Amino acid sequence: GNDVFLEEIAIGDSSMGDEGVSALCRGLGEGTDLALKRVDLSWKGIGSDGLYAILRVLGNQKSLESLNLARNEKIGPFFDFLSVPSIPSASPLFPNLKHLDFSECQLNAKSCASLLRALSTATASVPEEDTRLNDAFIQTPPRGLALKLNSNDLSDALHTKDMMEVVLCGPLIEELHMSGCLLGDEGLRGIVDLCYNGTDSLQENDHGERHSNKLRLLDLSNNNLTSESLNYFATQLLASSASCNRPIFSGICQLNLSGNTLDEEFCRSFATCIEQGPLLSLKELDVSRTRCSVAGAVALLSCNADTKDGDTSHSSMKVLNLFGNQLRSEGFVEMSKVLQGGHPKLESLDLGGNEATEAGVVALLNAISSETMDEKRNSLCLLTVGGNQGGASVEAVIKEIQRVHPKLDIARDKPLRQNNSSSRAFGNMNLPVQAPGTSWMG
Repeated sequence: GNDVFLEEIAIGDSSMGDEGVSALCRGLGEGTDLALKRVDLSWKGIGSDGLYAILRVLGNQKSLESLNLARNEKIGPFFDFLSVPSIPSASPLFPNLKHLDFSECQLNAKSCASLLRALSTATASVPEEDTRLNDAFIQTPPRGLALKLNSNDLSDALHTKDMMEVVLCGPLIEELHMSGCLLGDEGLRGIVDLCYNGTDSLQENDHGERHSNKLRLLDLSNNNLTSESLNYFATQLLASSASCNRPIFSGICQLNLSGNTLDEEFCRSFATCIEQGPLLSLKELDVSRTRCSVAGAVALLSCNADTKDGDTSHSSMKVLNLFGNQLRSEGFVEMSKVLQGGHPKLESLDLGGNEATEAGVVALLNAISSETMDEKRNSLCLLTVGGNQGGASVEAVIKEIQRVHPKLDIARDKPLRQNNSSSRAFGNMNLPVQAPGTSWMG
């Protein structure tokens, strides 16, 4: 009959441990060509011995596309990915992998740097002092890897800088998730200095060839970043654009800065980067829970907001998340001035959880439903206002918006109404009001 090949493994529980994982790897066979495409060994109690077994068996597999090792906290913090003897010195680790998750593995920055070097090209036979960026790292096949390192310890700015040097010099990483990694201001400043104030190693190799990274998604959320390092980042971005150099981050499409602390200065500078360069490719920006201020939110929301039909629009931003910034009714009133008739560029806007009163929400919705709204002027198709006060006035305005602009979906908390007919039998029961074309939250 036809041969049947195992393509996916998701097995065991948190008690599996090194012994169980090593037994699984022995069953698969070291040096065997497998047809495996996806392996999920997350939260299996794996430590360094188990990880060595996984790397020896799967490290050279050309079929492997996805490997999830998240939540194996016993792996860290000192694992050296360059010390696996079965990986040929000229070959990269996981040569065709597209998705790799080491979140919550207690890895430190030095260990993560060794991982990036091993993924780029294994250098186990090269002394530690010689493993810095060189042509061996640069001249690797295009990878476009999505790498998740969330909730590891990248507080060591020096080794984090070493790690980012590999990320930014070539096509290895397409998505980099570093949420909750204790990066801090020192870490971000180190990365920025590497990009804009360091040597030319990120611009040209020894042959005068310009490098191009493939980084499209960067998640820096919840990293204790403040306006000090973020303003420095924005300043360097603008300076690089003014000098006509191709900025390191010019290909970023999705950026997550949520859970850090922004200020008005950063938001204004970043809005300029989005609208005029060097972030013209940015499509999705998450600045939720950043205390960005009303003025800062308006600055980001105003990117190309006054573009008239027929004008050339430079911004590519389609999604803006301003959730949980305590903008309140004052903020909603100020933002309503930008949202007269909708928004010409944004397709999704999240204003949820901002503690606005019903009057503030109504003011914003009235602006969107104004007579200037038409298909040519407005691109907005999803507006989230849940987590703010609702009521009959909000529902009345939304009903009018649905009539004028049926393509706009407004997500909000379920409004409640009193069910008087059944109050005697069932007590004081409140039921959600049902409305067509509506996304309910909660």
